[in-house]
Amino acid sequence: MCPDGVPMVALGEICNKITDGSHNPPAGIDYSSFRMISSQNIFNDKLILNDIRFLNEEDFWKENRRTDVSQGDLLLTIVGAIGRCYVVKNEDLPFTCQRSVAVLKLHKTNVIPEYVHECIVNINSYLETQANGAAQKGLYLKQIAKIQIPLPPLSIQRRIVEILDKFTSLVSSLDSEIALRQKQYEYYRNKLLSFEEGDEGVEWKKLGDVGNVYMCKRIMKAQTDSEGEVPFFKIGTFGKEPDAYISRELFETYKTNYNYPEVGDVLISAAGTIGRTVVFDGTPSYFQDSNIVWIRNDESLVYNSYLKYFYTVAEWDIDYGGVVARLYNDKLKATLIPIPPKSVQHSIVQTLDTFESLIANLKKERKLRQKQYEYYREKLLTFE
Repeated sequence: MCPDGVPMVALGEICNKITDGSHNPPAGIDYSSFRMISSQNIFNDKLILNDIRFLNEEDFWKENRRTDVSQGDLLLTIVGAIGRCYVVKNEDLPFTCQRSVAVLKLHKTNVIPEYVHECIVNINSYLETQANGAAQKGLYLKQIAKIQIPLPPLSIQRRIVEILDKFTSLVSSLDSEIALRQKQYEYYRNKLLSFEEGDEGVEWKKLGDVGNVYMCKRIMKAQTDSEGEVPFFKIGTFGKEPDAYISRELFETYKTNYNYPEVGDVLISAAGTIGRTVVFDGTPSYFQDSNIVWIRNDESLVYNSYLKYFYTVAEWDIDYGGVVARLYNDKLKATLIPIPPKSVQHSIVQTLDTFESLIANLKKERKLRQKQYEYYREKLLTFE
């Protein structure tokens, strides 16, 4: 559709005005209809109005003279999370911005805001590399004005937006379904794991009666490295990607001579965010002592898989006295657990596994749809 290529233009050439928000925001009030947002409220396809500042009417209109946010304006995050972009809709208004947000007021005669939005999102990684500063990086308005994007005719801009909208719509619909399925899962999990004293066939025991609490031997910081053979999980990386490793030699020594989880054991975080779980699958890895523990339970009494789901609803007796919240071993062992017959445990686990599998598949599809959108966005916005 553009055999002769298209011109590259600077954002400053297609904008009537580029400004940032308030550098000295006034004190907020408890609530009003006049809002001041920051970069943390802006995402590439939505505006999330949590943790915002409310202003009185007089302060709002005084601050809004600077940005005068209107329908069709582009919001660009320029401090902290660099390069997230959003097209303002009429139903979003009124609001004004703090200095972490730039407002781009476009010439509407030769450019479609949604097209410019896609162009900016497409160069998000580049914008992050252009940020300046040490403690908190940011983009200058002069830098933004010089950013170049391809500018095809309006008819082609419109066609590109239509195509990419189909992909983003698929991603959004999956987000909605995941959220609904998650609520459904939580509803049934809470319902299935709710028992009362005296329920037929249900025994109430302390976790300490189900099995002993174990933990790995302490690993010193000097024994870890940022690269290595065996991942070492701390409370901050538990259930996520590791950022520390230990040598294979140290791992084999500790695994052989000290406590180490067996396949199927349910590891649980006992510090920070209490109660996160990982079912150990046997992959060589090591875990931070006392912060990550497990109960070596008797499966003739309670299945590991049932224990995993119980941990997600357990009422832990957490100690908040220190810098980090902790679940001490004696409190863990004193926690009461309802133990229904094994046939009931099995049925509960099967039901909840089905929900977890469904949600996992939806998340996988969402990830693939996002990659598909990004692939076509780059293809459609690459011109000679």
